[in-house]
Amino acid sequence: MDSLQEMSDKTNKNRQCDSCKQGNSSIVASVWCPTCVEALCENCSSYHKKLKPSREHEIKPISEMSEEETTLVLTG
Repeated sequence: MDSLQEMSDKTNKNRQCDSCKQGNSSIVASVWCPTCVEALCENCSSYHKKLKPSREHEIKPISEMSEEETTLVLTG
């Protein structure tokens, strides 16, 4: 049986880029922006780093993130 961390790693490894999904593409995400709570592919990440509103965001490799950190839970 896989450990919780191994399952989290597999889930994040296959996570799709949130920006690309908006355009009906399914590109695997490689980084995570905790500020925007979004997974991004390499291409979207490069734009994210260039845009004035998001250029100061700390982008992290998605492989280093736990599933809990990359899951937005809406309450209310």
